[in-house]
Amino acid sequence: MNKLNRSSHCDKGDVSEWSERFGGAALVTGAASGIGEAFAVALAARGMDLVLVDWDRERLEALALALEAEHRIRAEAVVVDLAQPDAVQAVRAGTEAAGLSIGLLINNVGYGVYGPFTEQDPVEQAGMVDVNCRAPVMLTRAFTPDMVARRRGGIVFVSSTAAYQPTPHFAVYAATKVFDLFLVEALWGELTRHGVEVLGLSPGHTRPTRFSERAGDPVSNPPGGVARREEVVATALAALGQKRSVIHGLRNVAVAVLVRVLPRTVVIQSTLRYFEGLDLACSKVEDDARDRPRPPTSLDGRFARAVARMLIAFLAVSFIDLVVCSLLTHKLRFWFPAWIDARWDSRPDSWVTYSQSYVAGIVFIPMLAAEVIREFVPKAAAAARTAFATGTVAVLAFIVWWKGGLMLQYHKEQEAVAWVALTAVTWGLIRLGEKLPARMAGVTPLRLAAGLARGVAVFFLVMAVVDPVLCVGVQGLPWSKGLIVEMGFFVPAGFFLWALARRLSTDVPEVQCEGAIEGNIAGET
Repeated sequence: MNKLNRSSHCDKGDVSEWSERFGGAALVTGAASGIGEAFAVALAARGMDLVLVDWDRERLEALALALEAEHRIRAEAVVVDLAQPDAVQAVRAGTEAAGLSIGLLINNVGYGVYGPFTEQDPVEQAGMVDVNCRAPVMLTRAFTPDMVARRRGGIVFVSSTAAYQPTPHFAVYAATKVFDLFLVEALWGELTRHGVEVLGLSPGHTRPTRFSERAGDPVSNPPGGVARREEVVATALAALGQKRSVIHGLRNVAVAVLVRVLPRTVVIQSTLRYFEGLDLACSKVEDDARDRPRPPTSLDGRFARAVARMLIAFLAVSFIDLVVCSLLTHKLRFWFPAWIDARWDSRPDSWVTYSQSYVAGIVFIPMLAAEVIREFVPKAAAAARTAFATGTVAVLAFIVWWKGGLMLQYHKEQEAVAWVALTAVTWGLIRLGEKLPARMAGVTPLRLAAGLARGVAVFFLVMAVVDPVLCVGVQGLPWSKGLIVEMGFFVPAGFFLWALARRLSTDVPEVQCEGAIEGNIAGET
């Protein structure tokens, strides 16, 4: 163990609010890069003294000096490899020699190794257990008693979204992160009543970190997306003291929920096929175009396809509402029928005509089911595929029976014929949507999200003008409370989304196939 010694203390003035909250300095493991470095920067900005732990002397000492100079805090660099048996004792000795009391412990250090289990180095596999599991346990055991005695303190474990599913080719790494997640949630139950704030943080892929350099991770565009390390740290610090665990990113939350709902066998085999497919794709890139960078794209994920389908679904329903119902009722109709017929809600059968536009969504049921089977249900799981397909057919038959019966009851045969004709149009639009991802090949998910936010913002602002014009100007209806409330929502929501779109407009840096980065790891990689 080597410590960066300094004889002088950086003057800060009064103790910061965060130092007072936790009763001491913050200890960050894996602090030389990645999420650990982002934690160090964020906590220094909040006025906390720091003990920074990592094996990379040059980067660690440079970071400590920079944080002291910029934030006028004290930053002690403890250079140690946490894979070593005596590492925790060395860290404890370093903090005591510096005269610092630890009030906030960030167990961030960790690393992973990608590849088939039987082909991985057994020394590396044991090292993952040491660094990802043993070191955080021992560090927490070393510093928690003082926090309990003070009745204040904080502990953060950086786990991973890999903790929510068995992950072939990342088997040992994912298992260590399950260990971290379960441990921190159990500690939350034990220590919260003693005034110690405990949080488990589960990020997905994050940049920039050094994870892929050691892990050999081939993932360049994961289903959960790629986050910036500063965003991940902001999520953690906001949730600390409020939740026992947090997953960064709505897409990562959705993936975590999905893998818990699906049968475990389906999840495992789908993950295996996913990684094996990436191995083949990256091998082809290396063989055919070794020096050609791969542009950032959402094509090899599901995001662009999902957005394209949602856009086409919206256009199809809008087309049916605006054109078909207007033709069948001989009245101009847009979005809400009360605009063109004040007595609409008092007519006994008109709701059937209105609800007919939703019947067009039936065509999406089999298509969605086919996509789910293709993505999540492996071909080997014949029983699961049959059960899912049978359930889909049953749902489809029920909806056709239900809506078809209503149409016959209210003599809406013409509308039914029109719906059948428009099915072909809807199918054509969906086919067009399937080609959109290829045209989005150069669009990053972040830029795509910015475009969606901007489009919805324009829609809201336009509707804030069109609604009153159609209702009051064209139809001659009086101003209503509902119209005022609607405008009160459209205008601020539109400006908010426009501002959000501008903030998201900064593109994500380019990612190479061989240099993909997962960010649940920060410094020990």
